[in-house]
Amino acid sequence: MSPYIVSAAQQADRIVVAVYSSPTAGKMVKAGGRVQNSVSLSGDSASLLQQILNAGAAKTAVVAMGNPYLARDFPMAQNYLCTFSAAPVSENSAVKALFGEIEIRGHLPVTIPGVAARGTGIARPPKN
Repeated sequence: MSPYIVSAAQQADRIVVAVYSSPTAGKMVKAGGRVQNSVSLSGDSASLLQQILNAGAAKTAVVAMGNPYLARDFPMAQNYLCTFSAAPVSENSAVKALFGEIEIRGHLPVTIPGVAARGTGIARPPKN
């Protein structure tokens, strides 16, 4: 199925990828032949996201639903939004933020090593 998704990504003007990966304390997973912390996306999901980013990182918005640390594994991601929750209210807010319906005023409560320091963020008013 991924060849169809990648082909669609190549043809799209804009892409939004919602990524659901909940961190589990102390849990390690094997991905790509190595063991890594469970905050990472693994297997086919990680491969597909990388292929989509390869097809058009500048036009892709990665929306991390509940796990800000995913940005560390996908340095090509240029547009990254994290909700810190996978609850329906967070999903709805992410969509509204992406379409400019609500203000974006988020700042990281954590440091993502090699990506961004705690407190990094943006403020963007809603579109009128």
